[in-house]
Amino acid sequence: HNDGVDVDADADAEGSVKQTPVSDDTSARGVEHMRPPQCWLTFCDARSNGRLKKQWDKDGRTIISPIKLRSMVTTIYHNKLKSDVALVREGKHRYPLAEYVAQWFDNTYGLGKMAQQKMVRFIFSLQKMYEEMNDRRVCQFVRMCGLFHPLPAVTCDLLLECLEIISGCMSGSGEMFRSDTEFWSTFKSGKMVAISKEKQLLIMKQVFGPKQDATAVRARLSQELLDNPEVVPSYVTLPAGNVSLSRFASFTLEIMHDMSVESRSSAMELFRAAAGSDAAVSFTEFKHACLAMQPLCSPSEGSFAFMYWQAATTGKNPSTKATMDAVKKWEAALDSIGGSKAAVQVEDAVGSFLWHCGIFNVLGMQADGSSKLEKHRQQAMKVKTTCSVGF
Repeated sequence: HNDGVDVDADADAEGSVKQTPVSDDTSARGVEHMRPPQCWLTFCDARSNGRLKKQWDKDGRTIISPIKLRSMVTTIYHNKLKSDVALVREGKHRYPLAEYVAQWFDNTYGLGKMAQQKMVRFIFSLQKMYEEMNDRRVCQFVRMCGLFHPLPAVTCDLLLECLEIISGCMSGSGEMFRSDTEFWSTFKSGKMVAISKEKQLLIMKQVFGPKQDATAVRARLSQELLDNPEVVPSYVTLPAGNVSLSRFASFTLEIMHDMSVESRSSAMELFRAAAGSDAAVSFTEFKHACLAMQPLCSPSEGSFAFMYWQAATTGKNPSTKATMDAVKKWEAALDSIGGSKAAVQVEDAVGSFLWHCGIFNVLGMQADGSSKLEKHRQQAMKVKTTCSVGF
């Protein structure tokens, strides 16, 4: 299955090491251009791409089939979404995607060598599909993990929230899916999910809230579909005016990206001002500067601590465990870098804020300050409770 051939070929994105912009170059998609996240290399016991490739050669260069790969990617998303919701409830930051993937392989395949072999196959299968540019869902995942042309970590958070809103709008009595569970099992099977014209507008209203005129955004999508019609396999029918879920989600993220790309220079000014004469940013100054940027949703103390820890460890390649611990045990993470005496460079502070939060750090905020997502989550919990009681 594929969700459209043209994959945002020129979208700008911020890079992962120093959090500097990296654009998606259609020519730089070969194995030699691949930059597996450090935590993946460590997981596979490979210090370089060369070592990784030797392991793959030894495995007979096994490739995972496209439908299975799509299913794995979506399963990872769904599991991560559940973990994100729980972490946010506890006032913690969400796990970055690359580290979450390493942990997922560890939890799913358990046995050391077996999990490593599966991860190596996964990496080279992602690369192959990214180079062929014929699957939007997989290409998006590749960039979110930072394997090629990295996108900020917050992009993955927004994508998962977008999927949650879509599921809420398309599930229930009289809808395409009877329940949230049915929506996810269909999406996880690797099948394409089509969104009708009417639903597109409803979802956009919920996604953007009062920040954007949903009708204008919907018109922009219609125009884009006219200019670049969606390409689907012969065995898939996409009714006129409908759009695949993956194309819809990537379009939504592009708008978010356009809205936030302006913010880097103003962030540098605000963070410099917060740093004052010593030109270094303390944790308190970091929080003040982040809030002065007016993100849609104020980060929790745990989220601030994680972002500050990330700024302090820029370029040091912390392990997966260290990163996961910095999310879960953020007080200890803050102490480990010097607590109230810690100081980070302005550039690293700005990089971490824009990478992990930015201004558009949440979807579904309504004009009255309520959250469509929270309502959807509470309803889903009620349904689960009712089902488990046996009604």
